[in-house]
Amino acid sequence: MFNRKPKRSPGAAAVRRSEAKRAAAGAVRMPNGWLTPEAVRALERLVKLRYAGSRTAAICKALIEALKRCN
Repeated sequence: MFNRKPKRSPGAAAVRRSEAKRAAAGAVRMPNGWLTPEAVRALERLVKLRYAGSRTAAICKALIEALKRCN
């Protein structure tokens, strides 16, 4: 039996490069947390209405727009 380390898939390498690029640009990975049921419904509705392409994109866009309204 051979004692070999498992090889990373090319997809994993691409993900790591993408993560490194985002971090270098100042992005921050947020820890998992819980959204309230109301927030989940709002988030799902925003994505369904094509406010943004994903949950993460919708959260990012909403935060930026909220800050602009506060200034």
